[in-house]
Amino acid sequence: MFPGWRVVGGVFGLMAIACGLGFYNASVYLQVMVADRGISVVAASGASATFFVTFGLAGVPISRWLTGRDPRPVILAGGVVGGVALLGLTSATAAPQLYVSFAVFGLAFAAVSFVPGTTLVTRWFVRRRALALTVATTGLSVGGIVITPLSASAIERSGLEVVGPWLALGWTVGIWLVTWAAIRPSPQALGLEPDGDPRPEDGAVPVTGMAPGAAYRTRTFRYLTAGASLMMLTQIGALAHLYPIGVERADAATGALAVTTVAVASIVGRFAGVWVLRHLDALRFMTLLGVFQALAMGLLAVEAGAVGVLVAVAVFGLAVGNLLVLIPVVIVESFGGAHYPSIYAMIQLVSTVGIAAGPILFGAARQASGGYGAGALAAAVVSLVSAAVLVAASRARQREPAGV
Repeated sequence: MFPGWRVVGGVFGLMAIACGLGFYNASVYLQVMVADRGISVVAASGASATFFVTFGLAGVPISRWLTGRDPRPVILAGGVVGGVALLGLTSATAAPQLYVSFAVFGLAFAAVSFVPGTTLVTRWFVRRRALALTVATTGLSVGGIVITPLSASAIERSGLEVVGPWLALGWTVGIWLVTWAAIRPSPQALGLEPDGDPRPEDGAVPVTGMAPGAAYRTRTFRYLTAGASLMMLTQIGALAHLYPIGVERADAATGALAVTTVAVASIVGRFAGVWVLRHLDALRFMTLLGVFQALAMGLLAVEAGAVGVLVAVAVFGLAVGNLLVLIPVVIVESFGGAHYPSIYAMIQLVSTVGIAAGPILFGAARQASGGYGAGALAAAVVSLVSAAVLVAASRARQREPAGV
């Protein structure tokens, strides 16, 4: 078997651990801080924003270091730093400790998740890149479906002070074991070519691409970054409030089922997206996702029953599942792969604004209007705007020089 698939399995494992114990589990840690340790909801929400901002900021220097280098030292360091952050979180009893722990945790999350993971996959695959990214990023959903509920249940039974050290150990040992067993820096390091293709007689094929500074000055980059940021604003905002939306529109059971439905639909959407990419340009497909999100948010704005909510959430999940796959594909298609880590990290940094603002804006709309209808309707409009911006990115790319 081509060793690249082992690397994909390793990235899947890293995503599952990082997102199961970090991204999705953050709300569980914050609930403990509010309910058991007397930290206010406002302070806890600020800590969550600190996690995302640190994650976005740290991705830039990490990406610069990764260009042309082996990602394993960064990933292993993230395994240690994340364990330390979880230990600090376990003993946090006041807001300053919580903020420090979440800032350090955001740094660790950046070191083990999207930037190094997608960098590895784009190095190992070209022809089958979409499928490889789909499999690798599905670890994110599996972590949320499997690891987060188990962690939350253990914390509810025994308390964070008991479970926290075990979570820290699981984070560090899990990431180190996966990295040792499956992660390899590049096919060229093993004398191979991407996708397992035979090496040409005149040597390895060089990886080419536009320099980051030149890429940042293109309209394609600006429109792509703006469109992705607006899509993330809607996605993270809706995901953060998905359970209470289900409760408001139907009942608690619908809220819980909505969370499960969006996770399952995101996995289905990723693999369906591999087939779509055989027939549709990645940037145009990304534009179509913006329309799908608008449709889903529009349904959430008007549907009041459990069935309508779950249908809307299923449509929403199809868009959620594909965005993480499409952004790397569009970057390489537009700017080449030589400086992929830096370009991806810059888009991630700007998107962090949307990630942090989404939950706040949804909550503010809920408080101002007394219901989630206004927030969902506003999210539908934002999604349509993101689709229009991505149309502009597609047109700009046709007029600008290719990055490969």
